[in-house]
Amino acid sequence: MREIVNCEDTQVSRAYGALSENNQLLVWYAWAQGMGDTVVDMPLDYKAQSEVNSILSQIENLDFEGQISLLRQVAGDMGYSPVDPVPSQEETGKTPSL
Repeated sequence: MREIVNCEDTQVSRAYGALSENNQLLVWYAWAQGMGDTVVDMPLDYKAQSEVNSILSQIENLDFEGQISLLRQVAGDMGYSPVDPVPSQEETGKTPSL
């Protein structure tokens, strides 16, 4: 997970970086499910910092599509890929052509 979050050039991070953003989001969902079930659960006395609660509150206030878009973007910004993303029309000012 750390390699992916830090965008390190490793085999695991490259494999993650090659996935679509939807599949990257699915990876994090599966890991989150597994963490509480099989790896480690939250301690009963755990209290999140106020910054964490603030961010979670802001995410919860988004509609469903907004939440998914935000989380997909966050998941997509992780991992390593030697391929640069294709610039958007907004970035280049040019329309796509055949």
